[in-house]
Amino acid sequence: MIRIGSWNVRTMLRQEKLKNIKDGVRLVYSGGTRRERGVALRLDHQGEQNVSRG
Repeated sequence: MIRIGSWNVRTMLRQEKLKNIKDGVRLVYSGGTRRERGVALRLDHQGEQNVSRG
C-alpha cells in the first residue's frame, strides 16, 4: 500500500520534528541545503528495500 501526503519540508527537517518520526522509518530528502523546492520520501522497511540507489 502506498500512502501519499505532504508537509512543509523546511519545518519537517527541524530536530524537534524529526523526533516525531517512528523508529524503523527512513526519511530521504533531496533539495539542497537551503531546503527550497525539495522532495522528501518517508519509507518503511519494505519501501526502503524497493528503492534502488543510483
